Amino acid sequence: MMAAMTHYLFDLGNSRLKYAPLRDDGRVGDVVAIAHDGDALPADWDAALPTRFDAAALTTVGSAALRTQLLDALTARCGRISIARTVARFGSLRIAYPNPEALGTDRFLAMLGARARGAHAADEHATDALAANELAGGTRPWLVVGIGTAITLDLVDADGLHRGGDGTRRIYRLLSGSAEISYRGERHLSGAAGAQGGGSGWPATCRLVGHDGVRHLPSKARVAWSAGERLIIETAGGGGWGRPTGETA
Repeated sequence: MMAAMTHYLFDLGNSRLKYAPLRDDGRVGDVVAIAHDGDALPADWDAALPTRFDAAALTTVGSAALRTQLLDALTARCGRISIARTVARFGSLRIAYPNPEALGTDRFLAMLGARARGAHAADEHATDALAANELAGGTRPWLVVGIGTAITLDLVDADGLHRGGDGTRRIYRLLSGSAEISYRGERHLSGAAGAQGGGSGWPATCRLVGHDGVRHLPSKARVAWSAGERLIIETAGGGGWGRPTGETA
């Protein structure tokens, strides 16, 4: 009887390396998370890895030095290494970026996973062709949220077209005393331009809801605030790619 193949998945991010075994049933095993300083991995980062395994799959948004260190270590341990990269189209998923490689592979894989998850649900739970069509990942939109060093949002429509990212809203309240806000934002005057017929994204805003009313702040500002006041920051939305669903040229 042949021994089972051993595969490991690696995600090299801006602040942590995560890795885990891929089980025979397709599920991910226990995840190991290792913090790093952006320049090098700690000396014992590979303590939980076996001495040898068959294959590794890697996605990375980390520095070139970190990637080289990781690849050198993996080359000594396994026979096959696959490195994921973002492409303009994979199956029905189409990426909105004019330069797809500018989109992090972690976000790209998350969008693929969302659509595959929908299709898997259809296979497991559909009782007829109509139900399968309704449940399939290819027939409903997804908003994919990534929470790491940065928060990212990617909207994929029902046809698999990546329509860019949404802005986010953050609300801060000062609980006691007084302090000074140093705010640095972008795109307060105009949103990101769309492409291929897509509309512009919504501009960013920042406002201080104080005891004496609402004060709208420019993209660069220093203001004082006191306990009970709120700072509301809305980041700019991404420009659209392609005409919105339902519109005609």
